Amino acid sequence: MTQVLLVDDDPDFLEITRLVLIHHGIEVLTASNRAQAMSILQQEHPAVILLDVMMTYTLDGMDMVTQIRRLPDFRDTPILVISSLRPSQVAEMLPASALQQIQGWLVKPVRLEELAQKVRALCKE
Repeated sequence: MTQVLLVDDDPDFLEITRLVLIHHGIEVLTASNRAQAMSILQQEHPAVILLDVMMTYTLDGMDMVTQIRRLPDFRDTPILVISSLRPSQVAEMLPASALQQIQGWLVKPVRLEELAQKVRALCKE
């Protein structure tokens, strides 16, 4: 079974998304902040990481991408950003290399069927 790590500070989004992905045969680990996510990554190796951009502070999720990419086991793990912000809204606040470290971006409210399809596609890459 495919395993993903879902990181978001909205408990309702975490639970609804977790249930939908489970329904699609995807095992879901959840974290509500960067510290929890990094702790999980020390013990588990999810096939895909689903990550909110705005958590503790505005670009917390993008800073977490950089932190994840420094871990040897996760340099190539697909990261899909799920955010209420559009990439164009954060692009001017980030170095160009930051957006190149992710494999996709979905804008909230996200269609959960589309998310499940995107996760499956990233697992096959």
